[in-house]
Amino acid sequence: MPSHSGKVLVVEDEPMVRSVCEKILSRHNLVPICCENGVQALSVYHEMHSEIALILSDIVMPFMDGPTLVRHIFEHNPKSNVILMTGYSVAQAAPEDLKRLCSTIRKPFSAAQLMEVVKKCLDYQLGTHPSEPSAMIDPLPDIAK
Repeated sequence: MPSHSGKVLVVEDEPMVRSVCEKILSRHNLVPICCENGVQALSVYHEMHSEIALILSDIVMPFMDGPTLVRHIFEHNPKSNVILMTGYSVAQAAPEDLKRLCSTIRKPFSAAQLMEVVKKCLDYQLGTHPSEPSAMIDPLPDIAK
């Protein structure tokens, strides 16, 4: 797989999961920008959207859940590149409309599983929308159920 670089917005309310994602992404030449909830992430996204290559968001969080965050992001850029993560069944936790627009990964996941889905999303973005930093239209399969 090609080497990737870029900024990844990581949105996760659990400090341990957020820290693990940050370490894994950093080891693979990606720059994680970590937020603990959707409200904080939306503010960061509005400031840095042109620099963000990928959003990795938990589904269930306080203040603003992942689906609400992602819908706000898609209002700004419908081609945003998003991975939703959940500790629950993806079939039950992810809303149907977002399952068609986002990739998903189930927690707990290994570093290899996370990087497989991240690289797949970034490859898709580069192949489909090479001039846009954050771009995804077609659904991607849930590869880590």
